[in-house]
Amino acid sequence: MEHFRKNKKGFTLIELLIAMTIFVVFLGVVVSSYASIIKSQRDTNDYRRIYSEGRTVFEKVVDEVRNGVLLFPDQNVGLDKSTLRLISNESGEIVQFKFYPEEGKLKIKEGFEEAYYLNSDDVKIEDFQFHIYPDRDPYASENVSFDYLQFQPQVTIFAEFEEGIPFQTTISSRTYNAVPQAAYYPDLNE
Repeated sequence: MEHFRKNKKGFTLIELLIAMTIFVVFLGVVVSSYASIIKSQRDTNDYRRIYSEGRTVFEKVVDEVRNGVLLFPDQNVGLDKSTLRLISNESGEIVQFKFYPEEGKLKIKEGFEEAYYLNSDDVKIEDFQFHIYPDRDPYASENVSFDYLQFQPQVTIFAEFEEGIPFQTTISSRTYNAVPQAAYYPDLNE
């Protein structure tokens, strides 16, 4: 019987508790690291989705401004900074961009076609503003004598998409010395 007690190998209760504690701590670190990686990956995918849609919206607006003729605020009384109107060089019709803050959407209306949203339901726009400089048509005969108006018109766009992702750009029209006859176009306010 003495021989049996000498060869008895095993763990004591204290050794087992220490091993289990170390295992639980290690498992907790691994699980929290994994959860952190998954959350970062999800956040990155959301950011990429919002950024991609923001770029798509901006590309449409930039393309229209570069290839169109701006209608200045003095030609469109009552426009606020959430609306931009211009005349498309392709169709000769008015193109209007309007931001609807309550819906978080930017709508485009081209001529007499049905208006449609530029951003999807998945991405909400928090703020969208158009700033035109100069604020009066520099090509109009009554403004030719004002040096501070004699600049190629440009539009600065400020936008903030959900989760506080900001966008900003400034665009100049490629159409020079064009005087749009805004009086001939119908009012597109909705």
